[in-house]
Amino acid sequence: MTKYAILSDFHPKGEVSKKYGVYLEDKGISARATVVVGKDGRVKWCKVNELPAQRRNDEIVKACE
Repeated sequence: MTKYAILSDFHPKGEVSKKYGVYLEDKGISARATVVVGKDGRVKWCKVNELPAQRRNDEIVKACE
């Protein structure tokens, strides 16, 4: 089983999502974004879903392969 680190941008509020450009300043929340970062620190895949749409786990799993 492969393990992946997961980051939730909770505190300080929006710090990471602002760096990725997915913080919704007018709403005070982050967009529903999923970003896959490679071991080299580069973004390999990113998807922003419209609120309240759910993420598709199959897309995320494929991006991590």
